[in-house]
Amino acid sequence: GSFCIIDYTGFLPSGEVFDSTEKKGGKPLAFRLGDKQVIVGIEQVVSQMKPGEEVQALVPAELAYGEKG
Repeated sequence: GSFCIIDYTGFLPSGEVFDSTEKKGGKPLAFRLGDKQVIVGIEQVVSQMKPGEEVQALVPAELAYGEKG
């Protein structure tokens, strides 16, 4: 799969930030598509993006952390 480097911010439905690259020292997340290094929802969104593109995506719990939410 393609090697990807992304910045992201994850929000709860309440608007609270639960995770972000900024919270992790500002270092972008680097991963290879298909290597199961990130949640399924992120894989699906990023696989449809073009280099440099910015998107907002809603990732449902079942494509994130499953029953844990």
